[in-house]
Amino acid sequence: ALFGLWRSYVVGRTLNDTHSVALKLRHIAEQRQETELHVVADYTSGFTALCMGKLHDARTCLENSIASYLPTQNRSNIYRAAQDPGVACRGYLAIAEWLLGYPDRAHRHVQESVALAEKIEDRFSLAYALCYVGAIVCEVCAADTETLVERGLEIATKDGYNLWVVYGSVQRANLHFKKLGSDSALTALRDSIDAVLSIGVYLNTPYFMTLLAKAYQRTGKMSQGLRTLDDAQQSIEARGENWWEAEIHRLRGEILLSRSPDDSEDAEACFHQALDISRSQDARSLELRAATSLARLWQQQGRRDDANRRLKDCCTWFTEGFDTTDLKEASALVRELS
Repeated sequence: ALFGLWRSYVVGRTLNDTHSVALKLRHIAEQRQETELHVVADYTSGFTALCMGKLHDARTCLENSIASYLPTQNRSNIYRAAQDPGVACRGYLAIAEWLLGYPDRAHRHVQESVALAEKIEDRFSLAYALCYVGAIVCEVCAADTETLVERGLEIATKDGYNLWVVYGSVQRANLHFKKLGSDSALTALRDSIDAVLSIGVYLNTPYFMTLLAKAYQRTGKMSQGLRTLDDAQQSIEARGENWWEAEIHRLRGEILLSRSPDDSEDAEACFHQALDISRSQDARSLELRAATSLARLWQQQGRRDDANRRLKDCCTWFTEGFDTTDLKEASALVRELS
């Protein structure tokens, strides 16, 4: 019952409330010393921590859950309440690793999540891995999102997994907008996000809102983009889902610059705020994005040495992911500034 309560809380209640339920699950697991309960306790604690932006705590808990999990346990009643914990933990660990600055690890964990769902023949968990975590990791890495999403949507639609249908539909609409850039594609993206919210699921609202804000920016609708980011920030303040907060501030700065060069001072403040938040979370991938945005602005202002130093320091930390769009763009800018 507590696991079901946690699942309802994580999508619709505050993360503090969700964390309290996860702590109760951990207390029960420690009392009863059953492996399945420990898997669930680490799973719920890990995903809650991820949503709150506590990335190292999330990684530790999710890795512990994976270490305790055995595919032969998948017939346990507590596992069958939702997506398989072994599949889910690998998926959420992929997001955590990307945020922490390890995109190659993130891709491997997505592949492992999908492979496990296939191995245990769990179509619900497979649709989850494809439409949700796999799609997010591929989208942020600018990788092949479409293949995962279309496969996941085919399974989710055929089997009636409505949550994964609406999640996958957001990513499909975002892909269509990136290809077309039209007002009709933008409307479809907005409607797909509204469909998620209409069923009372607020998990990932900040992330989805940034997809919409970028679409508004591309179509020249800067005021709508800024209002969308206001909605994203309000969602964070209401629920405490902080993992994507740095990107909201960075994108606000980018839209302000797109609106008018006269907004450069406010934009710079947004980039600094994004840097502060990403550093406090040790979210290296979001720090790289914020540093790149700030370096571009400083380049335009003639502060080439400052821009080069700030961005180079950030780039040299990375040990993998050199074929990702973010690192390619940042490295190219460093070379241009040198």
